[in-house]
Amino acid sequence: IGACKPDKYPFQSKVKYNLEQLRPFIHMRAHVDIFASIMRFRSRLVLSFHDYFHSQGFHHIHTPIITTNNCEGGCETFEVVTNQQQQQQQSNSSSSEIRSKFFNKSAYLTASAQLHLEAMTSTLGKVYTMSPTFRAEKSMTKHHLAEFYMLEVESIDMNELDQLIDLAEHMVKEVGKQVLAKFDRQELDQLYMTSMGSVAFKRAQKLEKEQSKYFDFLQTIINNESKRFARISYEEAIEILNGSKEKSGAKRLQFGDDFSKEQENSLVDHFNGTPGFIKLYPRSLKPFYMRRNERDERLVDNFDLLVPKVGEIVGGSLREHRLDVLKEAMTREKLSVDSYSSYLETKEFGGMKLGGFGLGVERFMQFLLNIDNIR
Repeated sequence: IGACKPDKYPFQSKVKYNLEQLRPFIHMRAHVDIFASIMRFRSRLVLSFHDYFHSQGFHHIHTPIITTNNCEGGCETFEVVTNQQQQQQQSNSSSSEIRSKFFNKSAYLTASAQLHLEAMTSTLGKVYTMSPTFRAEKSMTKHHLAEFYMLEVESIDMNELDQLIDLAEHMVKEVGKQVLAKFDRQELDQLYMTSMGSVAFKRAQKLEKEQSKYFDFLQTIINNESKRFARISYEEAIEILNGSKEKSGAKRLQFGDDFSKEQENSLVDHFNGTPGFIKLYPRSLKPFYMRRNERDERLVDNFDLLVPKVGEIVGGSLREHRLDVLKEAMTREKLSVDSYSSYLETKEFGGMKLGGFGLGVERFMQFLLNIDNIR
């Protein structure tokens, strides 16, 4: 195929390398079977998403990567600047001088395509995108990526939250079923065994059996169309977690507290290790665009889907279509109404009831392959 000096080549032919060992050789990973298997799996997964949404009457939309607003509100974003702008910042030039060099306002790498997708629903009805998404939190945990792919979906005629939850559950089951059916069971087992790292032979045998059980369990989950994933409210989740805290003497959760990764895993354990939806969170925890619940104004009509080991893989909500309620929510969160004038116009001129969600593609892969580290 090509010349290769064995004394300088970083990999040995008879050594099994795990993903941790491959990470320093990002440019060479494609030489190793495990990485090639992951890329084949990912390619098939992306195609399965497109197949699914095409079959459901959705239109695929390409949305901007560079944007002028931060849809998610609370997350950190990457600002887009030129080399000249950076030099000016270092020399303490005023922000107005900096912005005039390229954009007339600050621009960022997108944290979500949602607002752009919502604008497309007025003509196309049901739309989705799968695109790079960026979050600038300085986190080095096994759960975090600065750049990842997000599948985002928006649809009209979403009048009840359970309609949206039904769509998310159907998508997870159907896409999971499609992609796993395309892969040999032995290759899936090897994917997991290589990713978990170097372990003693007896330990490896035990883990291999555990992995085999996991895939049997996964097949049961995604092929069972008659049994829905668990669905509980945020307040029910608080009661469940506080029940377990009483035994340990830990501090009790209060209404308005968010869930940690460990608490999400505890809720999945409560569901006997199967996926489950948590819905109707407090308004104070969620972005301005989520629809206010009509029965309890403290809540929004939203959901998170939690799965074993990974935690949340899908988050979504009904969208607030009432202009006055939307402006009130923005004021409460101290957002500039002028900055979102284009978005508000989509509600002012023919705004409809919408619902949508986002799924982290890499997290979904973790769930399907039972891989611990997202990196």
